[in-house]
Amino acid sequence: MAEDAKTLRKISVAFKDLADTVDSKTLDVEVAPFSHACSLVSPLFGCLGIAFKFAEMDYVAKVVDLSEASKSIQTLESMLELDIEHKTLKVAGSHSRNLLRVKRGIDMVRVLFEQILVTEGNSLKDPASKAYAQVFAPHHGWAIRKAVAAGMYALPSKAQLLKKLNEDEVSARIEMQNYVAASAPVIQYVDKLFLSRELGIDCAMAKVARRLRNVSAAFIELADTISKNQDVETEDFARASALVAPFLGYLGFAFKFAEMDYVPKVGDLAEASKSFMTLEAMLDRDVEQNTVRLAGSHSRNLLRIKRAIDTIRSFFKLILTTEYGDMSLKDLGIKAYDETLAPYHGWALRKAVHTGMFTLPTKAQFLKKVNQDEASARTDLQSYVDASATVIQYVDKLFLSRELGTEW
Repeated sequence: MAEDAKTLRKISVAFKDLADTVDSKTLDVEVAPFSHACSLVSPLFGCLGIAFKFAEMDYVAKVVDLSEASKSIQTLESMLELDIEHKTLKVAGSHSRNLLRVKRGIDMVRVLFEQILVTEGNSLKDPASKAYAQVFAPHHGWAIRKAVAAGMYALPSKAQLLKKLNEDEVSARIEMQNYVAASAPVIQYVDKLFLSRELGIDCAMAKVARRLRNVSAAFIELADTISKNQDVETEDFARASALVAPFLGYLGFAFKFAEMDYVPKVGDLAEASKSFMTLEAMLDRDVEQNTVRLAGSHSRNLLRIKRAIDTIRSFFKLILTTEYGDMSLKDLGIKAYDETLAPYHGWALRKAVHTGMFTLPTKAQFLKKVNQDEASARTDLQSYVDASATVIQYVDKLFLSRELGTEW
């Protein structure tokens, strides 16, 4: 308990040390103390619950990468220069790209603390919403922003947060203020590293351009795990599934219902990953407790997520095999829907979805939304189609091998 009680204190002290280095103007910030300080912030995302689960998963992985980088690279500046030299600066997973995302994480916490300090009452909804809107929202698609907004209603109260951190309000205010003051020059230092090299710090469009590549890469990793006869980890599956959400949004009104249903279920699996390392363990727990078919159970949500992944797979496959030019994707959308989701929907919903298909974009409009030309898009679409088929079969096998069925 004593260690937990020092959480905010350890964070503020670590960032004060970094700020002192920055203020000296003679020393470069080293990767090891920077990554250590950032790792101390990680538990705060966990304390905020499901609203920031995706941020926590993304942040922790990138801090770990920087920690590994510190074994071979001494300073943040040399790390950035190395990526520039190798032309890997904006490559997904590069140290410099991860540095920029980690910086956003510590900036979000800075704004959150600022808002907590000036907000009366016990609710964290307003401070957290303002922090998210200011720092993360500009870099997120509609689906993730919607999921985060929904998750804000599950935030702990300020009193609950302080209890989780084993702090009283007086000590918490002091350490929050210390962190706010110390993190600001550190954040400005990281921004300056990029801006002084005319690299920019806003990769929102680059993120859009890589969405197809990222989702295909994530499912290739899952498929590789399956091909090695290893169990699929819940966190990896949830992260890959989250990358599918924007594509439901790109398909417009016809798939809006699917997107709204899909995003909270992915959030549930992300939350479940805290307790269940693998999908198999998660399913077995529901079997043991006889909750497999219970509305809202992890296993039931897994099955629904699998169907949405299959819908996108079917749609991408039809795009690849149909010469459509600049015509509407309506017929392809109807066929993909009828093959995957329609059997589980009532007549009224099927009718509404079919009607909504008239609003689907053209192929050219779809490619513009994902910011890719047709040649590069075809490669990534095919990769997703092939890899997701393996993942879908794996999930089906989890249910069928336990004689649970998948048609419910």
